[in-house]
Order: sequence, then structure tokens, then C-alpha cells
Amino acid sequence: MSNRATQRKCQKFVRDLAYKMNVEWIANAIRHLNGIYHYISKDSECYARRMIDRLTSRSIQIQKQSLSGEMVSKFRDLTILVGIVGP
Repeated sequence: MSNRATQRKCQKFVRDLAYKMNVEWIANAIRHLNGIYHYISKDSECYARRMIDRLTSRSIQIQKQSLSGEMVSKFRDLTILVGIVGP
């Protein structure tokens, strides 16, 4: 396969991926999210909600802009991404 054909195939894959991205939270991530909420809410329920909103809005961004997440190196698959949220 020529470089041009490979490039077209990759571009098509990326276009198709942009329309088919579905974000799913694994059970362990949901448990962590609950733990984060409960820990922060001991001091401030308002800040706890803000943090959860910040974390979950990242998943919405990944869904809308499918290549904005980082590929999980363990799987080496562009359809499995992780969203990193800074402090």
C-alpha cells in the first residue's frame, strides 16, 4: 500500500472516529469519582460539586472532540482514550 493510500485510510479512520466516539466510565472510575466527592464535601459541598463537574465535563469534551484524550499505552488503540484533568 502506498504512503498516499495509507494516509487516506488513516484520515478516513480519524473522520469516522470523530462521529462514533462514545464515552463510558468504568466502575472503578465511578468509585473514584464518588470518593473524591465525599472527601472534598467534608469541607465544602460546593467545591465538591465543582470538582465533579470539572472532571465529568472532560468526558463530554472527549465525546465531542474525540481525539482530545490521550491514548492508553497499555492498549495502543485510538478508540480507548483517557482524559487527564490538571489540578
